[in-house]
Amino acid sequence: MVDRPIMRSAATLTAIAAICAMLVASTHELTDDRIAANDKAWLEQSLRPVLAGLEFDSGLIDSRVTIPAPHALPGSDDALVYRIYNGAAPVAALFAVTARDGYSGAIRLLIGIRADGTLTGVHTLSHRETPGLGDGVDKPAWQA
Repeated sequence: MVDRPIMRSAATLTAIAAICAMLVASTHELTDDRIAANDKAWLEQSLRPVLAGLEFDSGLIDSRVTIPAPHALPGSDDALVYRIYNGAAPVAALFAVTARDGYSGAIRLLIGIRADGTLTGVHTLSHRETPGLGDGVDKPAWQA
């Protein structure tokens, strides 16, 4: 025979767990659109540094293409290419690539190339290099 206090405790814990699960699920449902909008805004903001001097009217992430690995671009992961347009004319392409040969791990780079083949810029999206040693990948001198 099972002890009544143990059953009561198990029922209480089950009820608390169910309430917590419902709260987490409803919070996720309420904030899902806001999180997606913030992710999109962060991505567009991170793409802007390599677009200096370009005139475009397309959304920055509206025309994204994934190039599956292996490919001829730097890195061994899939590469993302953001195509930038002014009207119907292509203006530039932004390549988000991963260089796996950093000292402390992968380095995510954004490389912008105009339609005429000239480089618009290089921007470091993320890295885990040691401050003071390898973190120069964030500095304009290294990117130049």
